[in-house]
Amino acid sequence: MTQQTQPPKILSWGAILGILLVVALGTGLVIALLGQLLGRPLGGGAGVGAATGIVAALLITRRRAALSA
Repeated sequence: MTQQTQPPKILSWGAILGILLVVALGTGLVIALLGQLLGRPLGGGAGVGAATGIVAALLITRRRAALSA
């Protein structure tokens, strides 16, 4: 039996923005919770930006690959 591969699903820009919003909020909440548990505020801005940027790069690369396939 031969398997046919499905074409990759192309994420819409709205879906990408929704995922990034969830990642940013989730990362911010985790960093804030860790700061509360440690009893001192953590500089979460850089961590949220880094996490969001990495996920954005991965999602956009995945979208470009799906469009070219």
